[in-house]
Amino acid sequence: MHSAPGMKNALLNAWLKTLASQSDAPAVLQAAGDALRTFREIDAEAADFGAGMLSGFSSGSVVAVQLGNHTCWPAVLLACWQRGLVVLPLERAISASERESALQVCRAAALLTDNGDGVAAARLEHETVNWGQHVPVLLKLTSGTTAAPRVIRFRSEQLLADCVQICDTMGIT
Repeated sequence: MHSAPGMKNALLNAWLKTLASQSDAPAVLQAAGDALRTFREIDAEAADFGAGMLSGFSSGSVVAVQLGNHTCWPAVLLACWQRGLVVLPLERAISASERESALQVCRAAALLTDNGDGVAAARLEHETVNWGQHVPVLLKLTSGTTAAPRVIRFRSEQLLADCVQICDTMGIT
């Protein structure tokens, strides 16, 4: 079941349409082309994350995700959005000091990492973020090559528009 905050998310609405039409189709593939997850399996895995490690966070909380290309990444992202959480993706190669700075600047409530057997969640001390009327779904850190890294806020409508543009331009269906 999808939470009330998540239902305002244009990406979740698009997900539900995809799930309805492609539920048993391969969604995550290995490099050799073998299916690792179907859309239905991602949805079920997301429900487990949402009911488990993400259940204690309030809507609007920032969850930093440092999973690289872990096969559960789509389910974690989906679970966060279903619970109304804001995702902060972090590169695997980010230094410990850069990561700590990002977690503090973004007021992250949790850090999800790959512990080798799955996903580990660490709760973090943080201040509550007042997003106002335009709650983001994703925070992006700039590289900081010309100045200190900055955080860019994205709402679901912005991310979906970007996805549609890329698919249209590249002929992806």
